[in-house]
Amino acid sequence: MLTRSLFAAVAAVAVSLAMAVSPAVSQEGLRDHRGAKPGKPGKPPRPSSKPGAGARTIGDRLFPQIGNGGYDALHYSLDLRYDPATDVLNGRTTMTARATQSLTEFSLDLQGFTVSSVSVNGRPATFTRQDTKLIVDPRQGALPRGKNFTVTVAYSGVPQPITDPDGSQEGWFTTDDGAFVVGEPIGSQGWFPNNNTPRDKATFEMRTTVPAGLTAVGNGSLVSTTTAGGQTTWYWREQHPMSTYLATSTLGLFDVRRGTAPGGVQVFDAVDSAFSPTAKAAAYAALDKEPAIVGSHTSLYGTYPFDFVGAAVDRASFVGYALESQSISNYDRPPSDGTVAHEIAHQWYGNSVTPK
Repeated sequence: MLTRSLFAAVAAVAVSLAMAVSPAVSQEGLRDHRGAKPGKPGKPPRPSSKPGAGARTIGDRLFPQIGNGGYDALHYSLDLRYDPATDVLNGRTTMTARATQSLTEFSLDLQGFTVSSVSVNGRPATFTRQDTKLIVDPRQGALPRGKNFTVTVAYSGVPQPITDPDGSQEGWFTTDDGAFVVGEPIGSQGWFPNNNTPRDKATFEMRTTVPAGLTAVGNGSLVSTTTAGGQTTWYWREQHPMSTYLATSTLGLFDVRRGTAPGGVQVFDAVDSAFSPTAKAAAYAALDKEPAIVGSHTSLYGTYPFDFVGAAVDRASFVGYALESQSISNYDRPPSDGTVAHEIAHQWYGNSVTPK
């Protein structure tokens, strides 16, 4: 759900519209924004016509360090390997982007981790770290304006949740058997390098490798699962452009079921295997409403905008909130019917329609 600073305006429209036309949608579970007040958005520096460094901010006044200038992200390919026994995440992220100016240097948002290598167009690049910025020098002359390029970052470490100026947290939360991963508003930089602004949408593919028996939930469509050497790789692909904060890789010991909603939309639900029978029954009772909710919302808002709808219901009550990711909602406990309806409404308003 969109309730914090940068997303407050969209939240007001989405929640007001949803509640006005659909009594089943409630404000249950909304996180209160504590402290920071909304302000007028800033303006990013204008790209120069001469070769130079891309801006290290998009000029947002509430989160002044987020986002980067000089390029437009087009696609992210994430290869992740997570070990719940050590909490270590090994990642290899490749971003394909188009240069919007002639670039001698550019930056990505990344918080924590040890970066072992960076390459641009398959060739080694030099890099430095400054606060939450990974600054890259391609070492091959300026990247031409209007041309596509790739940057690949290899990194590892123990991911930590991101703490915002108001004290609230998001990102990668460690659970007893895996991780609860939610990104709003800037949590994605806590587990993969990216251009962390809602305005720069891109397509995604994500391969998450975990010990066999665990499930890794991602965005879009589940393409395949492959098990070898005691490890299973879950391959998800999101062909609809997505803001970085909507990416997820919630993982753990889950019971998985699938189905179909109106319009041929595929349903994928993962419920924590360790819930008590009563808690499981409550979770499934709410998730049973997903097809009907998609049908009802479609009659109000138009065609469902994605290929999948579903949920990851985890034992993560310490997080304190539920949150939609694109195509999949993350619940920190068994949700109510109203919460499920609320999160699915955000697939239209908040995910398909996002803050500029």
